[in-house]
Amino acid sequence: MTSQASQWPFTAARSTPISPTSSNTTTQTHPLLPSLLAAAHLDELSSADAYAAIASYVRTQGRSTSTSTPEHTTVGLTFWVYPTGLKGPYHVTDEGEVKQHGVLMTVERGASVDEVVRRAREALEGVIALDEGGVGHEHVAKA
Repeated sequence: MTSQASQWPFTAARSTPISPTSSNTTTQTHPLLPSLLAAAHLDELSSADAYAAIASYVRTQGRSTSTSTPEHTTVGLTFWVYPTGLKGPYHVTDEGEVKQHGVLMTVERGASVDEVVRRAREALEGVIALDEGGVGHEHVAKA
């Protein structure tokens, strides 16, 4: 059995110096997502039941303003959304290959609950549509 530290995201998580002269920000920030996944505890939510778990989570953990329409979060959130039938940001196949899947959601305080659910759905469907799968990040700003 391969140790967890020798698999993605642990192998991709690394520090990258930020150079003010570099114009390629992609290579500077690329390890950030695997670093977060390797180091942080994130709540993981399935896309089951037409994303009902995500709506419920955003309402409760985001302490939504249930008295206003539309509802808005009163705190920021960070969580992982994965396709129903899988778990977390990756899984290891029977052949030992790591398959990535899902979306890291970051949500600002004051974001619309409906917008968070809509953007989670669109982002996850975009990742699923890729032939090889993959991971993504979706940030929902204050409404």
